[in-house]
Amino acid sequence: MKLRKPRITANIWSSGRITCTGAKSVSEAKKGCRRVARILQKCGFQVKYCKFKVNNVLATTSFPFGVKLASLSNGNKDVQYEPELHPAAVVRFPEKSNNMTAKVFSTGSVTITAHTVQATEDCVVLLYPVVEPHKTAKPAAPPAGRTAAAAPQAKRQRMEDYLGNGSDDSQSDSEDADSD
Repeated sequence: MKLRKPRITANIWSSGRITCTGAKSVSEAKKGCRRVARILQKCGFQVKYCKFKVNNVLATTSFPFGVKLASLSNGNKDVQYEPELHPAAVVRFPEKSNNMTAKVFSTGSVTITAHTVQATEDCVVLLYPVVEPHKTAKPAAPPAGRTAAAAPQAKRQRMEDYLGNGSDDSQSDSEDADSD
């Protein structure tokens, strides 16, 4: 079941358990779960709202610099980087009981998974000193003229240049016809 306000997706299991995903905050998740329970009650189901808890939190952030992932993974047992499998380095913090995981991309973007909101904040604090020695300049953004909308026009122009512009040939034929 999907709700628009708050924007969440609820999975309803045959055991009666309901999991809600997509909320931006804990209060929004709680409000969405209450709405789902109320909708099910209106449909005639025996639903009781109880045992609400947050199991997982996903957070994204970005460092103001790029990261050399190969050097980050060298010599650090808590960092896994397999470029053939995934474009990010996975950093784990086993010394923390919160089981925090961070995926660090070469652009400096970070995705953090933890059990609580506080744990995600702690993960950023722990992650920065690990990543900072391996910083590099952020990759440059593509030039302004090279957007997805400009790509077909540029491709057409290259094709015309390669094949020769047909309008020039027709113009020279008409000049020959005028001279007769």
